[in-house]
Amino acid sequence: METIKRGVIAIAALCLLVSYPQELKAKKFTSAEFLTWPHESQSSYFRTSIGMAGMIAAQAGQGRATCMSDWYFGDPEGRQEEMRRAMRQHKGFHPQAVILAVLQKACGPIGGS
Repeated sequence: METIKRGVIAIAALCLLVSYPQELKAKKFTSAEFLTWPHESQSSYFRTSIGMAGMIAAQAGQGRATCMSDWYFGDPEGRQEEMRRAMRQHKGFHPQAVILAVLQKACGPIGGS
């Protein structure tokens, strides 16, 4: 029993150590930093972010996933530039927060009414 207890404590400590640096990095990552990335890297980030938001929206229903897909893939380059403009205006925010705000402005709240 004591061995299991020590193992659980060791795993919990390891989880804390592993997750702590990631949390700090996430707090420091801003749209200003994102905008220094090459355009192809930004494009990949946008596609991934839109895809993940669409998956979440699909679970919530209400047609928001379809709206997001139509909105983004109808003019990907234009939509990326729209998100870059928003990031230039809100440089201190995490890029995911800006992307989510732009998506919600276009299609409404992702998880609700």
